[in-house]
Amino acid sequence: MRSLLVALVTVMAVADFGAAQSEPGSRFTTTRPSVTKQQQHVINADEMVLRRLIEDSERFSTNDPQSLAFQRNYLGDSITVLTPLGQLGHATRDQVLAGMAARNQGSAKADISNLRVHLYGDTAVVTYDMRLTTAHSDPRINVRDNLQRCTETFIKRNARWQVISSATVSANPIPPEVYDAARRGTQQQAQRSVK
Repeated sequence: MRSLLVALVTVMAVADFGAAQSEPGSRFTTTRPSVTKQQQHVINADEMVLRRLIEDSERFSTNDPQSLAFQRNYLGDSITVLTPLGQLGHATRDQVLAGMAARNQGSAKADISNLRVHLYGDTAVVTYDMRLTTAHSDPRINVRDNLQRCTETFIKRNARWQVISSATVSANPIPPEVYDAARRGTQQQAQRSVK
């Protein structure tokens, strides 16, 4: 579940194939078709909500009650995740929250840049770069200033944006011992969940 959360919180970038427009003075880029002023107001509000969700997802990634409450609203009913280590998984919101609540929490610091919001009606794809530094009880899986590229897919239900897919790719080589430690951790989690 730890790798699932890291992927949720550190979702990676996807190539930006669309033409993008930059807002003056903004570090954010948004792809959008021609829209009316009224539609533009709604788009701008949705963009701000999505940007805030990404920023808050980094702050609320621990297993304290406030973080769990945030994640309950942030996550869709289920989510598909691709981690920087190539692990692909699908879990329900309740499975993710149970894994977060049960894990021995380390700490992580993430700096986000190059955030882009691509709106498609009630669906949005958000891409960004993240510099990640972690401190876990197992030093073999810690990373320092690791550049990751993230993409998250959101859907809007009942006027609320929720993430349904997340993918993260490390822009730097990942040492073999990190892969081995993550694989062992995944195997141990699977054994515990079977019991």
